[in-house]
Amino acid sequence: QVVDFVVQRQDWASPELKRFVTYPFVHLSFTHVIFVIVFLLALGKLVGEVFGNLAVLVVFFASTIFGALIYAGLTADTRPLVGGYPGAYGLIGAYTFLLWVSYGAAGENQYRAFTLIGFLMAIQLVFGALFGSSNDWMAEIAGFLMGFAVSPVLAPGGFRRLLERLRQR
Repeated sequence: QVVDFVVQRQDWASPELKRFVTYPFVHLSFTHVIFVIVFLLALGKLVGEVFGNLAVLVVFFASTIFGALIYAGLTADTRPLVGGYPGAYGLIGAYTFLLWVSYGAAGENQYRAFTLIGFLMAIQLVFGALFGSSNDWMAEIAGFLMGFAVSPVLAPGGFRRLLERLRQR
């Protein structure tokens, strides 16, 4: 609804847009926030050691915003998107990229890097079947994809490699 509101009014400076970066700080319960914090601390440390602290923030907020846009664009859900999971899944995407690169360098099967996201999606499927689910998973998958997509640029030397490839074309 926020996206529709902004597009219809052509008000790109609308204060409503701040929701795209503030919703990850609103949680449904104490348990909800604890799980997000655990993911952020663990994955933020792993990704931050390689990419740096600023890159962790870029991955988190890019994934958060992209997740919200996909959620708004693909669902007709009137329930607001809350929680930091899309950003946390973005860090999972960045971590998956790190595993992808390290498996490739070692000559191993790179698809093993996707084990964590596959496991988490399987858990969501089981819990959704048992207890019902919401459309939040769309934002989480979008966050994962964004985290994976921006990682090559945020990796050490990644932006330079991107510029070199663009100049070659």
